[in-house]
Amino acid sequence: MSLETIVRVNNCPQFYVVSPKKLAIMSFFTFGLYWWFCFHRNWVLHRKATGEPVLPLVRALFPVIFLYPLMRRIDARIRHSRLEYRWSPLLLTSLYLIGVGPLLLLDQGAWEQFFHIATMLLLTSYGVFIWVIVRIQCAINFSEGDEQGAANAELSLVNWIWMLWGLLFWPSLVLLTVGSLAIGLY
Repeated sequence: MSLETIVRVNNCPQFYVVSPKKLAIMSFFTFGLYWWFCFHRNWVLHRKATGEPVLPLVRALFPVIFLYPLMRRIDARIRHSRLEYRWSPLLLTSLYLIGVGPLLLLDQGAWEQFFHIATMLLLTSYGVFIWVIVRIQCAINFSEGDEQGAANAELSLVNWIWMLWGLLFWPSLVLLTVGSLAIGLY
């Protein structure tokens, strides 16, 4: 696939615009599922705008493999528009892997033996994950000419419903951690 095919721009957006604030809030309270949705939408819009024969669902199911290729396409679009944006797709991919790695390991039973350490690692890794995806979204918004993501900044009723589980989970986790520290369970 040539660079021209990848960056061909027509009237449709090539990537999914969302405000960084909305992305951070939604991703936090949906446990990263909103980011997965945005990742999928980026590939759908990219395929529609460029005609590149990609399978968005397959790419969305394996973000660890397809994150860097997406960022290269975003970077190509920015460079093609002759604009300058300071970012490093490779560095962000590396930080993404650093942030996601511990989250995957925590799923393997670390909660049972080292609850407080696992909780701190979860929160730190999740923070890195949110920071990285927001930086990527800022580049996407820049490439689409909507740096603030104003076109998709409002939280709809569907967004609030989607976040409901997270709105219940995160306070419960904090209360459980503080409570267990107070009574010395772990």
